[in-house]
Amino acid sequence: MATLDDLLVPRDRDTIEAILLSTLQAEGFPVTDWYVGGVARTILKMVASAILDRETWIRYIASGGFLDLASTLVDPEGTPVEGWLEMLAAQNFNLARAPATFTQKTLTLSCASGQGPYTRAAGELKAISQTGNRYVNVASVTIPDGSSVTATFQAESPGLIIDATGTIDQLTTPLPGVSVVDATTQFSTPVTSWTGTGTIVPSATGMPSPARTLKVTIAQSGRIDGTGAPVARFTLTVFTAGTPVTSGPYDVTATHADGDITLTFADGSAGTNSFIAGDVWYVSTPGQPTIQMGADQELLATLAQRCRDMWPALSAIPTEGKYAAWARQCSIEESLGVNRVATHPSTAVAGVVNVYVSDARGTAEASTVVAIQSYIDKRSVDIEYAAVDAATSVTINLTGKVWVKRSQMTEVKAAAKTSWNSYLSGVPIGGEMPGGIVRVSKLDQILEDLGVFNSSELAINAGGTDVDLELDPDEVPAASASGTDALTWYEVP
Repeated sequence: MATLDDLLVPRDRDTIEAILLSTLQAEGFPVTDWYVGGVARTILKMVASAILDRETWIRYIASGGFLDLASTLVDPEGTPVEGWLEMLAAQNFNLARAPATFTQKTLTLSCASGQGPYTRAAGELKAISQTGNRYVNVASVTIPDGSSVTATFQAESPGLIIDATGTIDQLTTPLPGVSVVDATTQFSTPVTSWTGTGTIVPSATGMPSPARTLKVTIAQSGRIDGTGAPVARFTLTVFTAGTPVTSGPYDVTATHADGDITLTFADGSAGTNSFIAGDVWYVSTPGQPTIQMGADQELLATLAQRCRDMWPALSAIPTEGKYAAWARQCSIEESLGVNRVATHPSTAVAGVVNVYVSDARGTAEASTVVAIQSYIDKRSVDIEYAAVDAATSVTINLTGKVWVKRSQMTEVKAAAKTSWNSYLSGVPIGGEMPGGIVRVSKLDQILEDLGVFNSSELAINAGGTDVDLELDPDEVPAASASGTDALTWYEVP
């Protein structure tokens, strides 16, 4: 069956010119006497060119009304025509294409005794990572003498930046006695949907284990002391490896222990309810220094998917697709950098849908998981539940041999690493279909397109030459630090 895209392929100029000639011949014009290059044939070519241009625009206009076609439109030179889908999304779905965003991290600044204090305004402190990415402080910060302080730094450039925790370790605006590092903390910054005046503070001795997220939901309004109001009650949900376990309700007391974590509750204003039914509080351990993961401008395919997500589910119960839509929308609204989402019914807990998320690095910060979990919780119904978790990251290590011209070695190696990492950043959670794989043939294609002389014995994670890597439904590939540099490169004259 012909597709709309097939029907909208414009005729080439030669075909249009032949149609014009046959029409004129049918009307009695002596077209066989018109030689190529003559006035009559030249005028026909001019008219055919104008009609071709018109047919091309007809194709753009018609295709621009369909998500899949609008997202893949290119001009005659092969450059994407991005405006059609952006206009379609804005006018038909009230959605704007997400711009590139900046990575933000919490850095710890420490000052040796006798060297401080220092106070610096926003933009006066600049740090650099071991991979060369630069960050600048977003607000004024005072570094106390003989102590440390945490401050928020933002990448100088928007887009995806990959810096492993602990690799931002140098100030390019040095201060005597001051050191900087992005370090893992015991807890993430709590995320709340909170109307009461009460507070919850997590604490632990050492780094809590295992890694988990705690969710406190106030089930009954009140206070700790019960003075002038009833004693408040709460339920505790603990997410470990994406599996939720809920306990309670409990009376809100001064402290509540969950293994090696202690939650300390405190009342607010006297005589009023400190804790309000329906309020929700989240915290994850360990806490990561990344506050916001930068992302490149939203892909047209992703924008098209968000447009499709706007269609309501036919069921009154949120479907798996609805959870995925909420996860994508939360990422856009809160600049979380999530570019891949997968949903699967839980095989362990009835009525639970597992929602796996990943950014372009092949992971997701605990704070990102908490933000999406909170976003979905506010919208889901009681009879179903979504458990959000980061997709399991599978580091992709390469082996193989590549031969390239000596004069092109540096350029080709750099381009190969960029292209391969870009491919991995878009592989869906669970792998490419069919088969749920990471394709070794894609690596071969990248190298061939770059003009390498030859390549052989290409393998992913020691899985054998030319063998694709199969992923589990919750797994997502992540580029190794070396990427294609790990291949054995040989120079040829």
